[in-house]
Amino acid sequence: MINPWKRTASLDEAMLYAGIPFPIIPPGMFPEGIQSVEYFCMDRLIECSGKGSGGSLAIRKTTRLAEHLSGDYNAYPASYDYELRGTLIHCRGTEDRINTAELSPLGCQVSVVMNPGRPGSGLTPEDLAGLLQYFIE
Repeated sequence: MINPWKRTASLDEAMLYAGIPFPIIPPGMFPEGIQSVEYFCMDRLIECSGKGSGGSLAIRKTTRLAEHLSGDYNAYPASYDYELRGTLIHCRGTEDRINTAELSPLGCQVSVVMNPGRPGSGLTPEDLAGLLQYFIE
């Protein structure tokens, strides 16, 4: 099977190839320990993938209907919804750390995955809100 993901040299290239916009997230907004960021894309889908001593982070955005956009099929001890600026966000992880968050703002779908399969090592609600502010108007 051919890998549908295309690694790009920049966010601009990813947006051009995918045909959708993706917000610029300033380096200081990534969770502590995430140093390097790469962009991958396919038709109408972009992934911002970060790695470093803090683990791994993947932020995906698409304008097509995607079931399980996060790609994280792990079981977590907690699953809950919360609202950020009028947008409902479904979270999985522990009560105080979020490993997977999925939302559908303004005609698109977004997922954020931090350290999949490692409950307790995800994002704080504040870290997640800091990243999602660029996707929710």
